[in-house]
Amino acid sequence: MENSRYDRPYRPGQRVAVETEAVDARAPHPIDLMVARRIRAMREEKGFSQQALATRCGISFQQLQKYERGKNRVSTARLHAIAQALGVPISSLLKGLDSGEDSSPHLQLVRRLETAARRVDEDALGHLVALAERLTR
Repeated sequence: MENSRYDRPYRPGQRVAVETEAVDARAPHPIDLMVARRIRAMREEKGFSQQALATRCGISFQQLQKYERGKNRVSTARLHAIAQALGVPISSLLKGLDSGEDSSPHLQLVRRLETAARRVDEDALGHLVALAERLTR
């Protein structure tokens, strides 16, 4: 029986084929979504409206809304400005990235559901929510 390419030893400089899961290039990365949720949570915790925080950061509230929903990625400079406007260290907006704190199997499933929910129409989403609620009774 012939060995597969994964059974052969690796030699330095050798190209290695890596199998990856298919990813929708337009879908936000889970880390971007996590940062987006942290921005919104910190804003709400500090009692700022989207308009108030956006004004303090020098952006439109629509842009802040896109950041909070994960529709637009937040640059490092903008993340710094948001942290300063909120009066928190930038690390508080990145909390959980290194520690695996936000990577439990349950949260990974929630992220997958969140991504799928963006792709279905409102009626179907209503049915999914009703099903989830029935399952938890």
